[in-house]
Amino acid sequence: MVADDKNALAAALDLPPSYDHAVTPGPSEGSSSAPSAPRAPPKESLVFFQAPEHAEPLFGQRTTPEDILADIKFTMKGKHLVTCDARLQNPNVLYDWIRYRALQQPNMVLHCSGRHYEVPERDETVTDRDGVRSRRKGQPEQIVDFDFTVDLGSVYKHPDNTANIHIDTVRSDRPTARGTHELTYAASYSQVGHRDLYAPLLGPVDAGAVADSSYISICKEWVPWRLFRGLPPWKRMEDTVEFWEQRGKGKHTARIALRDDGFDPEADTRLDGDDTRATLKQWCEKYTSDPSWLKSFVVPIWLWGWNLEALQTAIEGAIKSTGYNSNDVKVQFELEQIVIEVHPPNLLSRAVNTTWVYVLLWMTLLYPLVWIWQRMHTLGGGPYQVSSINYGLKFYPPLPSTFPSETIEAAQDRLGGMYKLHSELPKPAQLAYGPLGVHYLLGRKEGEWFREWEERIRMGVRMRYRGALEGGGEEEAGAGLDGY
Repeated sequence: MVADDKNALAAALDLPPSYDHAVTPGPSEGSSSAPSAPRAPPKESLVFFQAPEHAEPLFGQRTTPEDILADIKFTMKGKHLVTCDARLQNPNVLYDWIRYRALQQPNMVLHCSGRHYEVPERDETVTDRDGVRSRRKGQPEQIVDFDFTVDLGSVYKHPDNTANIHIDTVRSDRPTARGTHELTYAASYSQVGHRDLYAPLLGPVDAGAVADSSYISICKEWVPWRLFRGLPPWKRMEDTVEFWEQRGKGKHTARIALRDDGFDPEADTRLDGDDTRATLKQWCEKYTSDPSWLKSFVVPIWLWGWNLEALQTAIEGAIKSTGYNSNDVKVQFELEQIVIEVHPPNLLSRAVNTTWVYVLLWMTLLYPLVWIWQRMHTLGGGPYQVSSINYGLKFYPPLPSTFPSETIEAAQDRLGGMYKLHSELPKPAQLAYGPLGVHYLLGRKEGEWFREWEERIRMGVRMRYRGALEGGGEEEAGAGLDGY
């Protein structure tokens, strides 16, 4: 039973499990009787091999000098990067700055902690790693058993390779804030069976019909579901059968729930014709031309590629395997920056985005008036949440100069020469068949990462460690030894 559980967990961590046997490099046997590996990944795994169709170029031709982009002033409010810099009201500067910020990758850590409570039987003074403190009889006290972090930056930060960084814009059939406080579709989108007479007169950056509450509810369920399973924002909800099956096992039955909610993924493609989404440049032009006083341009940051739900379960299992028993164990993946917010430089906007002024407005009961004015007045303005920055923890770019019929063996034969010409290639390169031929793994599989860190996590629990767990360097540790 334990072996079955481990196999199931390993399958969940090494996603896609049905394709792993094709990615392991091996010598060419030259035998026609050997079973052939699949030439393409399963359909559900294509997102790991293909960039979003409408991805923005990270570099391209910039009209703004880099020293100006680096000089843009901003502040950190929690995990929000907030700026009211007047230079970002120029659409070209805003466009270049978002692409520039995408290259400044935020840190992400695994945070593990365990605590328990003790009730002292007498008043006493104790000395421990936290210093000298007093304990009072009968007063419950929280004791930290372990509290450590593991830096995940090396998994997705590649100085010479940005193939896992994608800037995507929202689909026209997805409800989101398009400069208003309501979640709307794009004006260029019309639901199947409905045609807006004025739609041809409007563009992809114009707000269209307000989404119905039932569909918004489904979308809100979808976001955390795909996030914890390592799927990117451009993965279509309608094509993800597992999501609808698991949703149906909840409070409703699947088929009845979908139709009661007003949406059936098999009957409604959500797009009547082509996806006429706007580009990031178009959205920047729309935002900067908006005269509203309290408008904002909001860019969420996502990390995808790992099945975080399965990995969290595996880490919790490793902690329990040490014999540690507490109901207060936390395993969290923490991103230091989760969103970029751009606000206009006017006095009112700067005031409501300054912490002490914001608190003062609430204390004087003036902020509710500002809130009402923002939503009722034509110059109030709303958020533009129409793009996202995405970092892949596990992504398979195509190997340079590959072609659909190339074999992994042939690609391995030319790897030596490619390393000299393409410094962005990881060493050693893990190869896999993909849509364009032979692809290589950029990043790490969550199962491989867990295999490396599993024992260190256990040791951190046993040693009651606090701080950052150090790792890595094992492969190079004996590089200078004769015979290594």
